[in-house]
Amino acid sequence: MYQPPFEISPHDPPTLIEAINHINVGICICDAENRLVWWNNAYQEFWSALSDRITMGMSKDEFAAMIHDAGTELWVPVPNSWLNESGHPIGSFAHVSRLADGRWVQIHAAPMPSGSYVTSISDISELKARDMRDLAIDLAERNALVHGDKFALKEATVTFLPDGSDPTWHGPVEDLLNLRLDQRTAIRTYDDLAKRCRTNFTFYDLDELDRLIGGDLLSLIRQNWGDKHFVSVRRTTTADGTVMVRFVDVNDQFDLNGIVQESDSARYRDLERVVDRLNGDIIDVTRRLHEENMIRRAVEQDLIASKEEAERSNVLTSRFVAAAGHDLMQPLNAARLFISTLVSSRISNRSKQVANKALRALDFASQLIEALLDLSKIELGLTKPRFDTFLVDDILRDIYAEFYSEAKAKGLYLRVDYFGKIVNSDRVLFRRIVQNFVANAIAHTTAGGVQITQRIVGGELRLAVSDTGAGIARHAQAEIFSEFTRIPTSDATPTHGLGLGLAIAAGAARLVGGRIRLASRPNVGSRFSLSVPMAPASLATDPTAKGGGHTANKIVIVIEDHDLTREAMEGLLQSWGYSVFHSVNCDDALRIVQNGIRPDLIISDYHLGSPEIGTTAVYCLREALGASIPALIITADRSVELRQAIEREGMSFILKPLAPEALRDVLAGIWK
Repeated sequence: MYQPPFEISPHDPPTLIEAINHINVGICICDAENRLVWWNNAYQEFWSALSDRITMGMSKDEFAAMIHDAGTELWVPVPNSWLNESGHPIGSFAHVSRLADGRWVQIHAAPMPSGSYVTSISDISELKARDMRDLAIDLAERNALVHGDKFALKEATVTFLPDGSDPTWHGPVEDLLNLRLDQRTAIRTYDDLAKRCRTNFTFYDLDELDRLIGGDLLSLIRQNWGDKHFVSVRRTTTADGTVMVRFVDVNDQFDLNGIVQESDSARYRDLERVVDRLNGDIIDVTRRLHEENMIRRAVEQDLIASKEEAERSNVLTSRFVAAAGHDLMQPLNAARLFISTLVSSRISNRSKQVANKALRALDFASQLIEALLDLSKIELGLTKPRFDTFLVDDILRDIYAEFYSEAKAKGLYLRVDYFGKIVNSDRVLFRRIVQNFVANAIAHTTAGGVQITQRIVGGELRLAVSDTGAGIARHAQAEIFSEFTRIPTSDATPTHGLGLGLAIAAGAARLVGGRIRLASRPNVGSRFSLSVPMAPASLATDPTAKGGGHTANKIVIVIEDHDLTREAMEGLLQSWGYSVFHSVNCDDALRIVQNGIRPDLIISDYHLGSPEIGTTAVYCLREALGASIPALIITADRSVELRQAIEREGMSFILKPLAPEALRDVLAGIWK
């Protein structure tokens, strides 16, 4: 994306920016390469038909082509002698021309010390029209006096005395004002005359007669009947309150085309001097702006250095969290397995309640660590998306099954519109984003429900999760995608979640090239949507169906160097009907095999203590047994590379923290 050498920003002095944006003269700045880098509000409004197409970095030639296509180019272009070979102004200049759309403009340009240049444009159509009209009247009356009887003036006057008596009429009133005798008799006051003039004439400056309370007024009007002659009208008010209105037929005394030409050479020299003074002020303001920008650049360099230091600190923090994940997961994993075994045993209801609460606490801690690990992977760029084509409805069916009971327990509906469309994205990251949307929607909705919809927009699938919850205020909508920011509620209910879900969802969307949108109104509800590219239906891949298996008489060797985790795993597997033999490393497991035990499955932790790893232990056992025994590797390492390496060796893969339900599903897949 084009970055200008400088720009107007909120860090600039507010008074200066406000002043430039409130000047009724259009101002734009081009850089040394003839590209637009800034413009004020008046400049964009001047080209109203093109305002939505003017973009930062657009070249001057592109902009000129747009103006030409819109039919608003200059009738008289800027002389080439005023510009250098690059099209930059050699010095300050002012140029007056008419646009193809009929407007008259004054253009002023001046170079800046940085190599850029500033251009201003003013709409002077109204001033030009007023000057031409006044000049036409003056010339007409002057010509009439010069030519004398040859062009005798038709003149009529009406005088109104301050005592309210009948007005006095002189000259061919009936001819000039098109009045019948009864109409003339009905005119008793100046207001009566003005009303009749409105009926019989077209005023070039509407309401002037009525607005002027005293003094002189000169205006030009045109008859609305006959050959539509032009008539000048002058109103004069004396010190004693007497009002005299003079009408003169000036139609034969001037040619409007000649007047226009004369006004161009005479009247506009004064106008150009006025505009030049204004443009001089604009140049001074622009130079001050340039100086302020130089100061701001120095400040920005300091801010960039501080930002880079903060980013380095964030990277180190993320690396620490990722490295510590394995050690943090080990005791939590063991505790979960121990408590799950306890719940499955014969204990009192009170003990089961306490155990279940402990499980929920461990779940929360595990979710927090897992979320931190996911976020750190995204920030470090270690999460690599695995693009694939898949049926969105399959993922939505799983999400519906996952959240239906939770929604029903709160008295909410959960509805899904199945669409039968296939997308090209990362299946896991896509599910994670939608899962987060649905979880937040249910958590923050107390009445009504949640609706999942799909539609095609511009070749992409837009999946939206809408709720009837409390909604999110506009000022808070951008903040909720930041880390540790919980969605605010409008009532007194406590906030839910870890404050990481939407940050992870935003990061995941960036990885898969998707776009997240949010629309929300307080006390109405919210709609989170995700847009991803479509894929041909012929490339769809069906998700692998989950299967079950018999556990009776199945022998499992567990290789785990962490005592608590090993004991917890053994107890859980035995509660499911497996025969379990435990070991701490490959040598220990080999002794079990040498004693005549032939396992149906090998479960090993990936990190067994330096330098031994779980896949190596599996290789040793398979070689000793002379068979490719099914194997399951357990690890907290979420890298895609490790997962792919394990799967290439024909081994299954499961992440810590190890949920019993997830382990049961993986084992069922192995036995199918």
